[in-house]
Amino acid sequence: MPNHILNCLLSVSKLLDDLGIIWFLNGGCCLGYVRNGEMISHDLDIDISVYVNKNEIHDIIELLPVCKVRYFRGNICEATLYLDDGQVDIFFLFEFGNYIVENMSNEFENKVKLLGYEKSIFIEGIKRDTISGIEVNVLKRSVDYCKALYGPSYLTPNKSWNSWLDPFNCIYEEPIIDLSQLKTSKNRAYSDQIEKELSWINNILLFGASSFKNEEISLNSSISRVIFYYEYSAIFKYKPNHNFADYCIERISCSLSKDISLSMKSGLTGISWGLTELIQQKYINISEDDLLSEVNAHISMLVDNNKNDINILTDVGIYFSKRGFLTSNDKKILMSILSYIDFFIQNFKSNHFLSYDLILKIAFVSSRLNIILDKVPSLELPSSLNYLIKFYKNNSPSSVEDILGFLSIVVSLGLIEGSKSLRNFLIENDWIINYVAYNLELKTSNSNNLRTLLRIIHLCNWIIQNVFYPAFEVLKKKCINLIVQKDIKSANPFIEYRGYQVLTLDDGIIGIGFMMLNEYKQEKNKDLHFALLL
Repeated sequence: MPNHILNCLLSVSKLLDDLGIIWFLNGGCCLGYVRNGEMISHDLDIDISVYVNKNEIHDIIELLPVCKVRYFRGNICEATLYLDDGQVDIFFLFEFGNYIVENMSNEFENKVKLLGYEKSIFIEGIKRDTISGIEVNVLKRSVDYCKALYGPSYLTPNKSWNSWLDPFNCIYEEPIIDLSQLKTSKNRAYSDQIEKELSWINNILLFGASSFKNEEISLNSSISRVIFYYEYSAIFKYKPNHNFADYCIERISCSLSKDISLSMKSGLTGISWGLTELIQQKYINISEDDLLSEVNAHISMLVDNNKNDINILTDVGIYFSKRGFLTSNDKKILMSILSYIDFFIQNFKSNHFLSYDLILKIAFVSSRLNIILDKVPSLELPSSLNYLIKFYKNNSPSSVEDILGFLSIVVSLGLIEGSKSLRNFLIENDWIINYVAYNLELKTSNSNNLRTLLRIIHLCNWIIQNVFYPAFEVLKKKCINLIVQKDIKSANPFIEYRGYQVLTLDDGIIGIGFMMLNEYKQEKNKDLHFALLL
């Protein structure tokens, strides 16, 4: 049995005792106690039950560093916390018919099960004993508990036993979310719709998240989740999100390694970009230099070694352009990156096999670095952005995603400092506005793609705020109308639980979550502005 699991058991035992909470071992921990008084070697989390009045559960949750919460019919039935690198699952037992039950949930299956026990097993109370040398609370009738859960062969070790499929005492099951009842009311407020759907996304991301027991965790996926957890917690004042995000940051910081690749999508620049974002938003209280000085030095050292890898160069450029403070050495690195990118552009201008996404990245990084380094001449765009415009005119991308990608580059540069204002840029290139507005309206008139609709709304908001174009106001209203009136069931990968295994920022549920958080804030700000006018 790993030491950190035993340390975790010792910590949670002391924590619950100090708080005066009546608790006892359940599940695999209780089974190990019954068999030989030892923790089961392959059981890598701590299972605990608490049997209290449901009105007391919220008070208990407030007292503990809870990271995840599960519900059954609106009542809290399970909470997860992390202590000493170990996971603790606390099950709140409750009455259901003639039974005392504990809840089992499976987001992959969209099901919740209730495991039933005779009330007498718990009525006889608990006693103090030891397991693996640690003093704990156990049921006086622990043997009867194990017989009910594991069946007559409970004393025989079975490593293939499945906690979801194999319990002997499942008395009831129902969907976590009844898909047949998810028709959206046409009268429902847009912000209420988003809030409800964001809560589903949050639960999917929380319970689909690795607890860091697996060494093959995706750090990039984790940092994207952590940003979402903090954002969601800040908006909805949901404490478990903040607790779990703090735990994840500690684990991610310990996992940073020079052996990780430099790529933005699956490596060091992406992780560091996320950590920088969290520091700048004051979600974590540490300086960029304290957390990332060694990582930044390592990234800088490898730039010259990757001068022919345009993907790595653009990823490093994106990361360094995000940082709040650039040292003189950082600026030298950015000068090198910019010169390598300019060399690439000069030598590959006619090379149309480059992916559209890569061209967008090159344009964005080149433009940003020119601005940061004060290299953009007055009234002149960086060559990469000019090249992108030329490429766009010649190739006329037909997909909504390509069009949105192009427009994202233009608006994300904001006011192109030292060059032209966004307004002047768009007016001089009005073919962009007309072409984009026409194609987006054409392609989204019957769209069920939630991600595309939200991304259009996000870009429309940006353009409406900075450059007034009535076509984008009309387009935004059309997209909102489609979201509010559509059947939520069609909004994949929203509540298609198996779909949340695809967790890239661009294509998966995290990306949808970020866009919905942004849209929710926009709607609430409008509500506040309206209230102040009354």
